[in-house]
Amino acid sequence: MKARVTVTDDDGNVYEGDVELLRVSSSGDTETRVSAGGKRRTRDTTVTLDAAPATTDFTLPVRAFMSRYAKGRPGHQVFAVLLARLAGGEVNREVPVDQLKAEWNNMRGLLGGVYAPIYGTRAKNNAWADSPARGVFVLLPDWTQALGNGT
Repeated sequence: MKARVTVTDDDGNVYEGDVELLRVSSSGDTETRVSAGGKRRTRDTTVTLDAAPATTDFTLPVRAFMSRYAKGRPGHQVFAVLLARLAGGEVNREVPVDQLKAEWNNMRGLLGGVYAPIYGTRAKNNAWADSPARGVFVLLPDWTQALGNGT
């Protein structure tokens, strides 16, 4: 079964998308389908909708901020959240990439490894960040999507 989902966040932003729904038994098992090739495929029907927090506390120390808002997220989301913290949530404020790398590498255990340049590229692909000049990133208005599920 297909469904169209529309979600409106606290800021009035509207998100829409099509999803395929599978029947779940009373025991919580997902429906199993057999593909044309005879292989069984089971789909997990669990969906998590993490909305961005209504307020983001930029007064927190950087480590506490990252623990609260970025822990367990993929690298490009962590990048956007760290950039937001270093920019104080201010859109278009320039943050040197060296500062991002240094802060990231000070929190390797918390953030899941060392800084990788691909994270900035993926954040740019999602319109969460931009790089107007070499060695500098700026925060874009859609960065709050990185606080949710993101892509």
